[in-house]
Amino acid sequence: MINGRKRHIAVDTQGFLVMFMVTPAGMQDRDAARELLWRLRLTHSQITQVWADSAYAGKLVPWAEDFLHITLKSVFPLPGPELGSTLTQALLPCFFAGL
Repeated sequence: MINGRKRHIAVDTQGFLVMFMVTPAGMQDRDAARELLWRLRLTHSQITQVWADSAYAGKLVPWAEDFLHITLKSVFPLPGPELGSTLTQALLPCFFAGL
């Protein structure tokens, strides 16, 4: 058993909080992402595009498009040790929702 919790957030393009979700630490990020995107679609139907860390790429992208009609775009770290790692740390738990 893994103790603790993870926080998953969605912010708009100006950084304002749109959605916040706390999950057990043992929950996979992609499973939490599905739940967050589902809730985002239910409460903010005007959102059609979301940017997320590249860790959320894969099967989540077509699922979001097919079932939620949300375009999920992956953001990859910039080259360079300082800037790339800082950007990745900032984006890992975040979804940016295009309003």
